[in-house]
Order: sequence, then C-alpha cells, then structure tokens
Amino acid sequence: MVKMENLTNDARETFEFFARKCFYLDQGTHLSRDPFVTYLCDELDYVCKNAGAKLVITMPPRHGKTTITSFLAAWYLGHYSSETVMVVTYNKDLAEKITYKIRKTMQTEFYKSSFATRVAPDRRRVDDFATKQGGGVFATSVNGAIAGHGAGLIIVDDALSLRDASNVEQISEVNRIFETEILSRLNFPKTGRVIVIGHRLHENDLPAFASTLGGYRKVELSLVAVRTKKYLLRTGQWLRKKGELLRAGSHTKRQIDKLKAQTLPSFDLFYQQGLGGKFRVVRASDFSTFSAQTLTPGPVVMSVDTAQKTGVHNSFTVMQVWAPRAKGHFLVYQLREQCGYQDCRKNFWKIFGKFRPSAVLIENKANGAALIDDVRGRLNSKLFAVDPGLRSKAERLGMHRGTIRKGLIHLPDDALWRQTFVAEVVEFPSQFTDQVDAMTQYLDFMLEKPNLSPPTKVGSGIGIALGTHPRTAVSSGANNSERSHIALTTSRWRQY
Repeated sequence: MVKMENLTNDARETFEFFARKCFYLDQGTHLSRDPFVTYLCDELDYVCKNAGAKLVITMPPRHGKTTITSFLAAWYLGHYSSETVMVVTYNKDLAEKITYKIRKTMQTEFYKSSFATRVAPDRRRVDDFATKQGGGVFATSVNGAIAGHGAGLIIVDDALSLRDASNVEQISEVNRIFETEILSRLNFPKTGRVIVIGHRLHENDLPAFASTLGGYRKVELSLVAVRTKKYLLRTGQWLRKKGELLRAGSHTKRQIDKLKAQTLPSFDLFYQQGLGGKFRVVRASDFSTFSAQTLTPGPVVMSVDTAQKTGVHNSFTVMQVWAPRAKGHFLVYQLREQCGYQDCRKNFWKIFGKFRPSAVLIENKANGAALIDDVRGRLNSKLFAVDPGLRSKAERLGMHRGTIRKGLIHLPDDALWRQTFVAEVVEFPSQFTDQVDAMTQYLDFMLEKPNLSPPTKVGSGIGIALGTHPRTAVSSGANNSERSHIALTTSRWRQY
C-alpha cells in the first residue's frame, strides 16, 4: 500500500501526478494515458516552476486542455499561496466554470493534505475568491472590467467565441485587449506567467498573435498527426507517427471525413491547429484588375456552385465565367444570388448564351444535381459534373494559395462585386464561401490541363472569340505538387 506521505510528496513535486489524482476525484474515472497528456502536463509543470514562463496551447476540442489547466491553477496556488490567478475567457460564465473547478479542487481533502493553501472563508465567491495567505482567483471576460486586479498567473482560455471565428474586427479587438490591457495586469511583468489556451479559429486569432510577441513556448497538437514527430517528455520521449490520432480511438475515419467537410471553423484550423503549412495569408493586394477591352480573345470556362435553398441566412448560388490566359486566370463575369432553382436555371441559360463557354463545371450537390440533369444533352459545350471529394473547403483553397499569391487571379476593374469577392477569399473561412468554392472548382479543373476547344459562337458581353490553347496559363499558376494531387482525383470529373 502506498503511504499518504508519498502521495502528497508526488503531488507537490510532479504536476502530472497531481492532475491525474484531481481528475479521478472530479470525474470518477482515470485521465487518459495517451502520451499527449504527459506532454501537456510537462509543459504546464514548466510554467509553474519557471518565473516569467509563457505558454500557448492549441489543441482540438474535447481533449481536456481546460480541465487540466484548471488543475494547474490550483497547483500553482499550492506552491505560491499569496499569488493571484486571473482567468479570462470570451464570456464570464465560462470563466466562472473554470474558477469553480479551481475552487472545488482546492477544497478536496487530497489538496489539503498536499498543500497548506486554504480558501479564505470570508471571500469564497466563485468569480472572486481569496486564499488565507493573501492570494486568490479572479474570473472575468475579455471585455470585462479588470482595473484594480493584478495577477501572478494569467490564464486566457478561449478568448474568441466560435461565432466570431470570421469576425476580423472582433479578432483584432481581442488581440488589442490582450496586449494592452490583460498583460498589464501582471504584478511583475518580468516574472509573471501567462498561459493562452484555445483551438485555432482564424489565421490571426489570439494564439497566433501571442506567438508573435516573443517568449512563448508552444504546445501545438493536431487531431491527426500531419507528420511524424518526436516529443521530449519528463519520462522519456513520445514518437507520434503521421496519421495517428491524438487520443487513440477517438474518431472513426468516417467521422474524420465528416469533420473535414465542415466550413466554419475549418477542419484545418479548428481540429488541425493550422499545422501542415497550408495557411499562408492571402492579401487583398494579391488580386490585380483588368479592363475588359484589354482581354485577349480565347475560350472561357463557366463554374457553377449552387445553393440548396433560398433565404437570407442560406448560401448563395454563384456562377462565374473564367478566361484562362498566359498571364493567369481572368474572372470576366460573376453572378452571386440567393435564389431558388427556377431562377438558378434561368440565370444559367442567360449566362451560357452570353459567353458560350467551352466547358461548364457544375458541383454535383444541392441544386447542382438537378441543374446537371436539366441541361445535359442541350449544351454544345463540355459539361462536367464535379464531385468535391473528401477534401475540406480549406484544403481546396489551400491548393491554390500559391496561384493567388503570385497575382495570377485577375478581376474586372469595374465589377461591383469585386470587393465582396476579395473579402470572401481574404477572410476565409467566413459565413459564406460560395465564391471561393466556384473559384477553386475552376482552378482544380485547370490543373487537369483540359483541351478547351474554341466556343462555337461569340458571346455578346466580353467579346470572347477564337484564341490560343490555355496550357501556358495552367503552367504559370500551378506547381508540381498541385498537378500530382489533381492527377489522382480525375474521377471527380464526370463528363457528359
């Protein structure tokens, strides 16, 4: 039988031991033995034992990062009973749930036998309680009042709400508050400790921003390992192989594929934490403009992404007409409308008659399947029913970020929709991604090096006429890895 004295010594010396005991007392079950738990505990242990330590933790949801960090706060107060812990989240209710768990941990007999720190009986509020030794815990929201409160340890957990994942203004405001207000609450900036926790929601979210400030250690763990990597642990090492789940057996392949299909927040950020090098920022300045009068003659491609149903809160039907040329890809026309099937069909024939595209791409989903059945056999163009496959929307866009960054996407200088189009790409993922989807559908197709025959009739709009084969446009925007990937997915293109 293990003596209580040994248990308390281990609890005081090793955070992982303390966290596992607290988890069992709180949940009635044992904390996972997956290696990531030891890795996370080791990093939190380091923060507590090293003055001035700062840490950013990004992990997929439901992997215990908030619970384990709440135990760290109690452990920290066990070692530094006169210090204060400040917990900040996007709303106060969540902050209070965390501080409740801290207080509950500190009131257990196990904690009391391990540390001399005690909750003061005269100040026990869940959002603001004190220790008998002069320390305490304070809970607030990012926008809450923090004047008059100082801390030796600041924990910022989920500073951004899921609904603000694409709210660029709110993201910037959270980052500003963190740098100018929250960090100013450290009693001693040189020795104060900071932990930023969350799952990635946006390329410029707080975990990304905090990392740019310098001095932050990082725990970045994806749901599915993007590469084989070795992690040093207190007890040895952890070799995580490419493709391994963070928690063994947590998801089936089918469940992972379903998660990959979600749009906001994207799988690559929310679950993969932006690992894998797919998230280079696209800037508005990456897009150039052109005048319709300067566009050289040649074939065009029509790309259609249909909505499933109408309504102001539902997605848009987008129809784009692209002209592939030697200097890149020219979006000569776009319709973006929240409409039902009948209007969708009318718009299709109007645009088709105006531009006479050499190829028509229609996503074989939602109203797209009905439109394909409706128009096939009636076109003098190549019709392709497009299966988007299992790649997420973010992965599809990520394939073509190099093309965009090289300035190979050209937009009409007089188009009223140009700013809306650019904003959707730059701020991706956002509430609506239909313009991005239609664009990536076209760019995927061009990576196939299609043999585009000239249109049979000149359109009345941009003056599309006989021209050169667009192979040069493909090679100017695509790298070898892009071509090899598309070459493996030719079954996605069903020609009628």
